[in-house]
Amino acid sequence: MDNNQNGGHSGLGIAALILSILGCTSLIGLILAIIDLTNKNGKSKTLAKISLGICGFWLLIGILGSVLKKDKGEDTSSKTEITTESVVDNSSNDSTEVTSAEDSIEAETEVETEAENETTKVEAKFENNVVVLDDYTIEILEYKIIQPGEEGNKYGKDPVIAFWYNTTNTSGKDINPSTAWIYIMTAVQDNDPNMVNELNVGLLPDDSFGDSQLATIKEGGTVENAVAYNLTDLETPVVLTAKDGLLGKEIGSQTFEVK
Repeated sequence: MDNNQNGGHSGLGIAALILSILGCTSLIGLILAIIDLTNKNGKSKTLAKISLGICGFWLLIGILGSVLKKDKGEDTSSKTEITTESVVDNSSNDSTEVTSAEDSIEAETEVETEAENETTKVEAKFENNVVVLDDYTIEILEYKIIQPGEEGNKYGKDPVIAFWYNTTNTSGKDINPSTAWIYIMTAVQDNDPNMVNELNVGLLPDDSFGDSQLATIKEGGTVENAVAYNLTDLETPVVLTAKDGLLGKEIGSQTFEVK
């Protein structure tokens, strides 16, 4: 009976073997195997040693699993970074494309606007008693010669040629009828062989326009006014010339008899 006990396996060795094989309880099996090996009870230690080997196998599997998991995590992180960079690059490209598109649209809009402005720009001209400019138009309604002492030239020493006209504001700019006329009109009597005889502006020939001659005309509005030029003789016609602005080019002229 003593020989059977010395040659048999201990309960700890059997338990250690079973627990180590299960894997999830291999740690407990490892502890039992170590206890069995250190216990000098004369029992066989073969199962304890096998349990240690199995536990070592499970330990190796665990280590390899951890390493593989870490490597996989690093690969996934790298892929994520690459994907993120790609998204950022794509976003940058998209932003650049959108900006370029916006710039192109803006440039096209500016070109179209300039083209529209060129298309809508009024052709400046003076014909048939009407002056047409970008900002306003002037229509000559009538003219007459007024002698000194007559109504409209009571205080003058020379005869005058007087024009009655309408000014229409077509731009909304600050325009009044007197300045609108003087700004573009010149009157000449070609009776001097040596120089251009440009006539001087005389007194207002119509007192009814005393308050309105410098009034600001509303956009689309029309205000009537009158202007007079001192004549140097009563034979030479007066040539009325219009320019496109104070220093602009000549856009037309008309001749008015004074006899």
